[in-house]
Amino acid sequence: IKSYTELFLAQNKSIDDKGRRLLDRVVTGADKMGFLINEILKLARVGRLEIELTHINMPVLLKEITSEVTSSLGAAHVNIRLGDTPNLKGDHTLVGQIFTNLIGNAVKYSAKSDNPSVMIQGEAVNDEIIYSIKDNGIGIDVNYHDKVFELFKRMENVKDFEGTGVGLAIVKRIMDKHNGRIWFESELNVGTTFFVAFRK
Repeated sequence: IKSYTELFLAQNKSIDDKGRRLLDRVVTGADKMGFLINEILKLARVGRLEIELTHINMPVLLKEITSEVTSSLGAAHVNIRLGDTPNLKGDHTLVGQIFTNLIGNAVKYSAKSDNPSVMIQGEAVNDEIIYSIKDNGIGIDVNYHDKVFELFKRMENVKDFEGTGVGLAIVKRIMDKHNGRIWFESELNVGTTFFVAFRK
């Protein structure tokens, strides 16, 4: 659909502005649908994957992810701080996906705050390595706290932000594959902290 629409636009220069706006919306809709399908495929693949546990250099991984996230979201103004970042054992690709999603959400939903900031840090607690990703963004309404990890669930206050409602479902499934835990604390219009706990 997208390719045919773009070809039609390119070959028909006489289309008026209203027509072009309508066709541009078709292209945008096709992009969103393609992204959603890709996210659903990711979720399905996670369920079938056999994880490969390796020791992950977290300082290196997190620096790469924070750089990529701020660049892709155009959010250089968000102050991202890294505290202690202990290494952990997990599937390198999937762990990268976890932190890309959680850090991306933290940056996206705090970007419009006054003095937006994200704090990422980890610590060893008993037999786990627990990481937290804390932001001062829009927060999550308490009425939605039990729905956050459900597929296609998006909160009322995020409708002005791009998203599919699939990302956190993927993160939850990846944590389950690692026999890990994920939870969060949040206050509306104050911010959110997500926690992920990996076994040592």
